[in-house]
Amino acid sequence: GAYGFSEAIVKKCQKEVYFETTKQCKDVKDSKETCVEEFALQKGDEKMCEIIFNHGCKEEMILRGKKSEIELCKQKEKSEIKKCITEIALKTESSSICEAIPPEFDNTDCYLNLALKLNDIKICKKIWNDYTKNSCIKEVAINTRNSKACEEISESLSLVDRDNCFEEIALLLHDSSLCEKIKTEYTKRNCFEQLKK
Repeated sequence: GAYGFSEAIVKKCQKEVYFETTKQCKDVKDSKETCVEEFALQKGDEKMCEIIFNHGCKEEMILRGKKSEIELCKQKEKSEIKKCITEIALKTESSSICEAIPPEFDNTDCYLNLALKLNDIKICKKIWNDYTKNSCIKEVAINTRNSKACEEISESLSLVDRDNCFEEIALLLHDSSLCEKIKTEYTKRNCFEQLKK
């Protein structure tokens, strides 16, 4: 960092500067972070959100900044509303925009497309349909070669997705230990055989 200071020290210093500059937060006893977050949202200052390490703050700022665009989407033809809001979510890379899709429309596609674009399992987990959620986790796990993520696929709901996840990553990484995690005998055997080639 600057002058040899560690990143953490610089962040701490910036944080204290922000507490000082947001005068009304200086005297707050309980949650200075919440106070600074409100201040950040009022000022539209993303840097403040980063300094208080609050991802929700940044998401909220994006959502507030896109409110008028979202409202314009909601005035479109019914068939266009979901697509329009999903495009904003993809452009801003913000899952909170998906939540702005009216309840009468399914926001699964919004979360799914965004999760796959960002390779983010946390966004997959926001999908209410368990089968689509499992499929999303599998795709992201394979894209990122993250075998740990395969374990998050519900075995009772989708053993096939879970096994395929381990198999695909085993083949990509040439790692036979991942074949061991496969429950279905045929798939497990196939995994080992593919790796022998």
